[in-house]
Amino acid sequence: MGYEGWSLKSVSSAAVDTNVFIYAFMRHKVHGKKSLRLLESFEAGACKGFTTTVTICELAVKPMMSREEKLAREYKNKLLALPGLTVLDITPDLALEAARIRAKYPISLPDALQISAATTQKAQAFVTNDRSICRLKAVDGTRVMALGSMRP
Repeated sequence: MGYEGWSLKSVSSAAVDTNVFIYAFMRHKVHGKKSLRLLESFEAGACKGFTTTVTICELAVKPMMSREEKLAREYKNKLLALPGLTVLDITPDLALEAARIRAKYPISLPDALQISAATTQKAQAFVTNDRSICRLKAVDGTRVMALGSMRP
């Protein structure tokens, strides 16, 4: 699944799926440290990071279900303030790229939108821990990297 045993040193640009941010923000006991290392590589300028506004929506769902709108806004603000990370709006061109990806691969629309951030920005990698996405291995030259396979 994904590229086994990959290292941050091998990636200079990466688009990131929502689950990576969830692990980092919630200090997940298994994947939290790896997620934080990836975000720190953006901050240090070692790797350019990308995601889409889909991440804001997905980060906010659980707090909104619990009527914790303040927490949802905090997640949004935290994401937007991450140095070295570009949060891409869903533009008509990005939407069209997502449609092309979704037509080619058996993935959901939110996943296609996230991957389109990688392909439109010519990112080397798309980092996720979603098994269904990791099965793809690569999308149009962008390698799909499983967060769980990241080496220290």
